[in-house]
Amino acid sequence: MEVIIIIAFIIGVGIGFGITYWLLQQRIEEQQRDHSQQTVKTVSELEKAYESRMRETLESLQTAYQVNSSVSPEKLQAEYEKMLQDSLTSLQQTCQNQLTENNQQLQAAIHSLQTTCETQLSQITAQLKQQQESFLAEIRQQLPHTEPPTAIQESLSSNE
Repeated sequence: MEVIIIIAFIIGVGIGFGITYWLLQQRIEEQQRDHSQQTVKTVSELEKAYESRMRETLESLQTAYQVNSSVSPEKLQAEYEKMLQDSLTSLQQTCQNQLTENNQQLQAAIHSLQTTCETQLSQITAQLKQQQESFLAEIRQQLPHTEPPTAIQESLSSNE
């Protein structure tokens, strides 16, 4: 009867560890999804800003062309291409900076979460070990003061 209780207790501890691990994995996956959504949102905002800048550039070029119609089309084309290239370079740099920043934030969040999880698992492990030792001590007090069979003794010593 006591062996069944000990086995049930050990199985319960294993299930507890499994559930704790699963819950922590769910939390990490949720944070990763949130980060991915934030990244998509940021890229979308940057694309909208780029489109807005392109419209402004086109409008300014059209205005400049209308004001200064004596400028040759080749020169306007070259200026337009330079402005487009400058805008594209600026946007690429902004995107790269934002992605780098988001990745750093994600890494910090993952590290923080892992540290928290490890701390919680250590605390839970210590509590469960203390409960197990207390439980085993109670069982030993309740058992007659005879030597346990060799198999049970080996099982108990391997669990400790």
